[in-house]
Amino acid sequence: MRFSAILALALCGQVAEGFLPGPASPRFVQPARMGGGNAAATPLCGALRMAPLCGAPRAAGLRSGGYRRREGALFAQTDVSQTQTLITRLEKNLEDLEGLKKSVASEVEELQASLAEKKASLTLIDDRLKKVAAEIQTAQAEVRIATTEIMPAIIVGDGRVGQMLKAKGDKSDVMVRSTSEMKFQIKNNPGGSGKNGPIYLCVPNSALSELVDACPDDRREDLVFMGSGNLGDFLNEKQLSSCSQALIYFVIGKLGDDPVDGITELDPDGLTCAVGKWAPDLAKRLRKVGMNCKLLTAEQFEVSRLERLVWTCSVNLVAKANGLKTIGEVAKDEFWSQSEKCMAELVAAVYSTTGIMIQENFYKRMRLYTESVGQFNAVVKDLPFRNGYFYDLSNTAIASKTSDLCPLHTKMLKKIKAVK
Repeated sequence: MRFSAILALALCGQVAEGFLPGPASPRFVQPARMGGGNAAATPLCGALRMAPLCGAPRAAGLRSGGYRRREGALFAQTDVSQTQTLITRLEKNLEDLEGLKKSVASEVEELQASLAEKKASLTLIDDRLKKVAAEIQTAQAEVRIATTEIMPAIIVGDGRVGQMLKAKGDKSDVMVRSTSEMKFQIKNNPGGSGKNGPIYLCVPNSALSELVDACPDDRREDLVFMGSGNLGDFLNEKQLSSCSQALIYFVIGKLGDDPVDGITELDPDGLTCAVGKWAPDLAKRLRKVGMNCKLLTAEQFEVSRLERLVWTCSVNLVAKANGLKTIGEVAKDEFWSQSEKCMAELVAAVYSTTGIMIQENFYKRMRLYTESVGQFNAVVKDLPFRNGYFYDLSNTAIASKTSDLCPLHTKMLKKIKAVK
């Protein structure tokens, strides 16, 4: 038992001994009678009720030596003597209790300091756990990429990304440029290529529904969605949420150019990432052109997808609303504060609808990324898969008689006449 606990028990006994017999009245505690007496002491620890020592206490039926009123005197001399003795004992007890309080307070401070140290240690351990887990995940991804053999693919779309994949991929890759060509290639497999490999959809989001509908059920698991934007609802609707997806953060200046990675000091490995069955195949293809591609879990990819959506819908919109030509101009102080405000609205809307919290360093990371790809023109397009997602959230909130979740975003969309 700790010293403080022992002292507390001792003090409780000391106060009670010989002075606090069972109460004669709910209001007062009767001192023990002179000459000893064997009445059991009432413990101090618990519901201690002390009678006031001033005034005129009354207790019916008290014998001589107790408290009673007499003519010309408030207390009998013996009563005064006993009360003074009690006061002395109680004052000593008060002093002892104050000492005990200081001792216990000191112990509490020590325990609180120890607890603070342990909490700090726990935080360090937690941070280290996350780092080690990330290191394991990265090492496992490297093994998966290194041991992957690139499979002959069907590449849908002949834009910059599609041409890059065809030029730097497997010699047996097949490129198709329409839905009918894709259907023919999958069904007849001319040349014997792309029968069991990935089907890279390097097309605008507006073309995805038609391509998915044209793809046989037994090949849909091989679809790889390469477009950015809000594909979550679309994939869920088509029951394709487990398909491979990629977020492209590298840029290709013009058709035939090699890609340039969006590397920054906060993201030295770039931001391009993929998830799903064919993620290692894509990563290995990108390694051939000097690009990095992280392999993420489904949960990690969802956070990255929403980050990309918020960035795309904010930076391009702020540029267009302010009459700027390129997204790099938005990174200047005078416009970046507006971009952060817009992004903060969209981040809050994401959290309120999905429960996903985007990291606080997101804004700084995206500013550096904006600067790194700043030469590209600002465009607000593909509304159903981009800004339209947040505009629908705003309209839903307004229709339910609550405030607009993204008022600045809505105001700028209307300013550039993207919506009515």
